[in-house]
Amino acid sequence: MITAKQSMTLPWRSALGLAALLSISSVHADTWHFRGTPNNWASTAMSEVNTHLHQSCQTFSATNARFKIDHYGDWNDSYPADDFLISQAGSYQISFNSSDKTITVDSVSQCEDPATSTSNQQTNTTDTRFYFDASDFTSTPTIWAWISNGSAISQLEGYSWNSQQSLLVDSDSGYYYWRLPSAYQAELDAGLKLNFIIDKNDEFSRNNSGCYSENRWYQSLATCLDKPFQPYIGPYLTLLQPQYSGDYNTASILDPSGNMVINYELSGADSNFSAAVFYRPAGQTSWIEQTEDEVAPFGEGWGKVHHITLTNLQADTEYQYKVIGPTGKFSAEYAFKTASTNMDYSRFLVVGDMQDEQGEQRWHDIAQAISSEHMDDFDFIITVGDMVKDDVSHSSERFYWWKVFFDKGQQLFASKPIMPAMGNHDTPGNIGVSDSEQYWSNAEDTRSFRKYFYLSPDMSYPDYYSFSYGNACFMSVNSEIPVFYGRHPERDNGNNAATQANWLQQEVNKAQACPWSFAYFHVPPINPAGGKSEVAFVRPYTDYFNHKLDWSITGHVHEYQRLKPVHATSNTLDFN
Repeated sequence: MITAKQSMTLPWRSALGLAALLSISSVHADTWHFRGTPNNWASTAMSEVNTHLHQSCQTFSATNARFKIDHYGDWNDSYPADDFLISQAGSYQISFNSSDKTITVDSVSQCEDPATSTSNQQTNTTDTRFYFDASDFTSTPTIWAWISNGSAISQLEGYSWNSQQSLLVDSDSGYYYWRLPSAYQAELDAGLKLNFIIDKNDEFSRNNSGCYSENRWYQSLATCLDKPFQPYIGPYLTLLQPQYSGDYNTASILDPSGNMVINYELSGADSNFSAAVFYRPAGQTSWIEQTEDEVAPFGEGWGKVHHITLTNLQADTEYQYKVIGPTGKFSAEYAFKTASTNMDYSRFLVVGDMQDEQGEQRWHDIAQAISSEHMDDFDFIITVGDMVKDDVSHSSERFYWWKVFFDKGQQLFASKPIMPAMGNHDTPGNIGVSDSEQYWSNAEDTRSFRKYFYLSPDMSYPDYYSFSYGNACFMSVNSEIPVFYGRHPERDNGNNAATQANWLQQEVNKAQACPWSFAYFHVPPINPAGGKSEVAFVRPYTDYFNHKLDWSITGHVHEYQRLKPVHATSNTLDFN
């Protein structure tokens, strides 16, 4: 990659000249031109990728070739001050940032003839292309591609991991794209899997052409350009209801064979509109409309998640659905399947500690792999906490990290209901404790968790719950309660730690009637790796589990551990 950046002062323009410039801007937009040895210094308009980024692909047939980027075609506003030198013949993708006047030059295998581009020819069914929304990138992205158990495409095409192929720009749409070389199409036709990594970051596995925009795949470039309505967050599925009952006043969980809750959130400016879902059994033509549930607002600054509860559904039936936006535009269509009745099995996916920090974590890649390979292997999802990096503001967005979590797993969550458990990163800092301990644990404010998973914002109601699915009983436990109040017993005025413990003991005893029983939560009661002082506060739960609970599933330690059946006390482990 070759980069040149010029710092210069533009010549002063008269008031008349500035007025003239503004008057013609609506006609000419902000066009920049490539001028250099490949076109004999004529003016070739560059493609406008976004407001500031302009691109042109050029082939230089001689060494020490030169070029400039010219604004108006009269050399009065051209960059760099001295000609940009290309030291080696070849094809290059030239990118110009009109904001800071940066020029970036990336070597490419060839420049595509515009006459043969997809915008000027009929679609070839063997022409596998992937488009990427340019607004999702700040510079020209790269690609690293290979076929599982097949060809190492990028290497065979002459690229290396440190010198990757740059995506090209579709001149009509401004989207980046990559075309699979035709030599490898036969491997895809034979059923082998195409994989690629964009910008050494996000990994995908996809065999059909498509378009990727705002963390979502669309079937085609045309669909990308005419995007359906997309909520700020969602849609995603749950089964929880803020209706409380039982000895411990816990939330209700709907029967998965006849019900589903569809949730989505809009940006703050549109948070007061009335949401609706249109749904139908797969194969039918008529849509059924269901308006959103009446829910008391969380309060100013909290936005609004719209919850739509579908009832009286047919068991073991696939349903299609779409949600509606403020302008009346529909979202893409999604689908889910209701549970069977009298199931003698239970299939579920366990995920935890996603904590995606955009390019630094792998939640996106894992979610993509599950969506591609394993969607038929489970019926619902349980999370064992730490879904988000932190429950704090970022980039001026209060729920930014919640959006990252839902966006990266959107294909999963739009098709399978989530039954979550709380983690320490899913709560904000607690200002009531010392500065050094504020983000260790917080059982006193779980409102973000409650907002997204349809629980009451009233902290006097529990955020732990139980349910059955198929032939198994499940308990979603909040391990922040024993940890936080174990560290700060003086703050447990509501006797919260003892209340959850008593509830858990009762639920484990009731679950003896189930063929299988699972308790899942964040901090483990046993950690063979050592460390994690908070584990000691959860260890007393093992008194309720011994010879009763089949599985305890937890996260937190970021390490795969699997214990043999064990009898545990506060100080001992007996594997006999």
